[in-house]
Amino acid sequence: MAVPGPTFSLTITDVCKALGGLNRSRVHACTKLPPFSFIETSERSARRFDMTDVLTLAALQKLEDVYGVKSRQLGQLSAGIHHYLGEPKPAGYDELIFVRLKDGLARSLDAEPINEPGWVLDVAEERGRINVFLGIAPPQRQLPLMVSVSGRAS
Repeated sequence: MAVPGPTFSLTITDVCKALGGLNRSRVHACTKLPPFSFIETSERSARRFDMTDVLTLAALQKLEDVYGVKSRQLGQLSAGIHHYLGEPKPAGYDELIFVRLKDGLARSLDAEPINEPGWVLDVAEERGRINVFLGIAPPQRQLPLMVSVSGRAS
């Protein structure tokens, strides 16, 4: 099992920065979808998002922006994606997921062959851009160049 990382929560402003291209109104629209719509919020306090929430928002953003999924259909998909992303998984688990078109059920791409319409999402890509925002993983261009003792790049 993967060891849970540090707990954190992000505000809508943080989410918008982490997911570039997602503005406040789109985040607010997503909070009206399940499971976000079932979470109680307090007046005069900012809504907080955890890693599962932010990954779900990133997946919904990709479905809408890349695959052209209409916002009304996202409501059928959001709960299944959130549920799958929130489940514990072994470390190094493949992060290609299949989201079924008919009901939004999400599962690992490797779980069984695909024999119905749906979308394949690379959650590792989404997790990577969130981690860069959080400072957990530097972008590739910021990794140090390792040089051997002889002075040649390794």
